[in-house]
Amino acid sequence: PNFSHITFKAAPGADIYINDEKVGTGTWNGDLKAGVYSVECRKPKHKSVIEMIKIEENNDRVIELRSPVPQTGVLAVTSDPLGANIKVDGKDYGVTPKNIVDLLIGSHKVEISKKNYKSVVTTVEIREDETTECHTKLNKIANVTINITWVFLLGLFISKSLINTIIIIIQ
Repeated sequence: PNFSHITFKAAPGADIYINDEKVGTGTWNGDLKAGVYSVECRKPKHKSVIEMIKIEENNDRVIELRSPVPQTGVLAVTSDPLGANIKVDGKDYGVTPKNIVDLLIGSHKVEISKKNYKSVVTTVEIREDETTECHTKLNKIANVTINITWVFLLGLFISKSLINTIIIIIQ
């Protein structure tokens, strides 16, 4: 036969295209006739990688494809006061001030929190090769103290006549 059994292996979650036709995700196995093929790996928020691969007849093999390149930007996070905790999409990134590098492009949920301050959640848009600034002013939580005083008036009665009264105060 004039074909070979080929296995293409790509990065997890990467779609594999042979001559512009999607054939699988992550791994593809199949028979290809001898010739030159355009093999592309695509992944959301990544730059696709296209390789021209020559297939020879009767040359079964596994081919590791190059991974799509992440499209990233930087998130510069500051807060007032400094030293607040940073979470991006639920993942801890330390405390402010901080530059978070290699964050994938697109929308991200940012949560800034600090003890005795009200947490702030916001959404930021990361653009490729750009720095997005996120400054958050935290508001102090008011300390509320509640004092309760109980006053009891007790009366001592004998034959329906008031003999004595007692006042009890509990704070």
